[in-house]
Amino acid sequence: MKLRILAQQNPEYRFRMWREIDDFYQGGYDLQKRAHHYLPKLVNEKDELYSERIKLASYINYLGSITDFFVANLFSQELVVQPASDAKDKNTLGTEPFPDQFYEVFSADADRQGNSLAKVMRGCFLTALLKKRALITIDFPSQAEVETQPINRAEEEALGTS
Repeated sequence: MKLRILAQQNPEYRFRMWREIDDFYQGGYDLQKRAHHYLPKLVNEKDELYSERIKLASYINYLGSITDFFVANLFSQELVVQPASDAKDKNTLGTEPFPDQFYEVFSADADRQGNSLAKVMRGCFLTALLKKRALITIDFPSQAEVETQPINRAEEEALGTS
């Protein structure tokens, strides 16, 4: 594959802006290490004075506090996955809900790395507040995790690996 194809970026990708947002959200020592990006050297300012100005710079992290406040309020109650109230009514659209065990397992380990559904959604909401977008990728279980290997497409779909 050619380098120019690998080096392509989506026009919506805003690395510099997102890095700045991350810096101002985190604040603290991480922001102070990168302060020279945000405090330009003044005309005729000597290096030692500029270094001193960088060391004395302070930042009140309103972005982090306000963002965390919104996230905490949204997730102040436990996130629960449950079937619709009319799920068993034959006159409404839809089918019977999955067995409760599915939701229990999914809710406990939503990203298959041990993080609960609430934690994954909390991180997604925080990212969306800061960067105006957030992505969650959903994948099927790997073939190695399935006890019986499918021999055709119908079996693959039945096992949930396609």
